[in-house]
Amino acid sequence: MRLLKRLLLTSFCILLAVFASCAGNAGVISDAPVREIVEDIVSDYTSGDGFLFSADATEEGEYLDEDLISTYYGNGEKVPDFSEVGDYCVYIDETNAREMCEVGLFRMKSGADKQDFESYLKNRIAIRLSNAKSYPDINKSTLKAAKFGIVGDYVYYAVVKDASADIGRRIDLLLHGGNPEA
Repeated sequence: MRLLKRLLLTSFCILLAVFASCAGNAGVISDAPVREIVEDIVSDYTSGDGFLFSADATEEGEYLDEDLISTYYGNGEKVPDFSEVGDYCVYIDETNAREMCEVGLFRMKSGADKQDFESYLKNRIAIRLSNAKSYPDINKSTLKAAKFGIVGDYVYYAVVKDASADIGRRIDLLLHGGNPEA
């Protein structure tokens, strides 16, 4: 009888752990308006002087081509596999060399390795932080406070002075169908 109770309790704990690990993605919108989300964030948190790149753009310089992907997200040897990205919108503002300002939201295709893709985003910021050691004028606190996340099929990052954590919470809320104005 005691063995049966332990077995039932262990089974219950395992089921509870499985459900808890899945709960973080419950209610994620499968077709969130990626560009609209990033444009709203850019409008609310940045000067808007940077470049907006999106998957739905058709003009050269308004989407991430192979050269830009390699430049922004490659690590010198490898680049992220953008064939696994279903939709994206990225804002990059390089008008102030001392202050990095970027927001990116990527909807990954089914079966894509989201952790691998996120590692390229993290690597970009790690390289910038490493390079900043040679340049005392660069605001390292913004780089250190960069926010990264995976929500359902979405991968995002935010590097915006004094706002990265807020932007991360806002993206998470929006991807779950919430209203940031509420």
